[in-house]
Amino acid sequence: RNDATAASEGPRRRKLERELKTLGAEFDDEAIAEKMRAAETSLSASISKYAMKMNLAQADIPLTFDLKQLILRFTIGLQTVTLERIGAQKNWVGYHLASVLALQEWLSSNDRPVLRFAIFDQVSQPFFSNESQDNPNRSEVDLVDEDREQVLLMIKQLYDFCLARSSGVQIIRTEHISSNEEWVDSSVVEVWRRGEALVPLDWPRQ
Repeated sequence: RNDATAASEGPRRRKLERELKTLGAEFDDEAIAEKMRAAETSLSASISKYAMKMNLAQADIPLTFDLKQLILRFTIGLQTVTLERIGAQKNWVGYHLASVLALQEWLSSNDRPVLRFAIFDQVSQPFFSNESQDNPNRSEVDLVDEDREQVLLMIKQLYDFCLARSSGVQIIRTEHISSNEEWVDSSVVEVWRRGEALVPLDWPRQ
């Protein structure tokens, strides 16, 4: 190799060494751990924000979203408890909704390459009695007023989230209850009742 070749490779080698050093600093264990902590802090704050908007139980106490185990931890005094010890199924559904909205918000805000949509099936199910849950034709008339208002409050957060996000996040929701409110009617695409269904009744069963 002549002197001219060696001279031309010098700057290129130094550039590659600088790039390797930059990548090493960005992806070493401590840097990754710091990014995880930052993401957990941001997600935890967002989940709390949506939980309070949905008026969920214990929404005003500190919570942490554990990214490694994908669970919520609540700090009550000197004790830390997980979601299954906070309220019942009605409350759990709300925190799952809040968590999904927070994740979608974080992913879109940080321009991460993840599909920006979520599907929710029957958010209202835990609010129905055991007898009503077995009825495929159940509707909002089977709910007490307080539960109906809570379900609509949760669904309204999904609706408001889609309107507020400029990133094109889409939410698909299947549900038994409806409402006369304009925002509910405007978001309904299909009504699957009285012989109409997601899977047409005349489709072959085998």
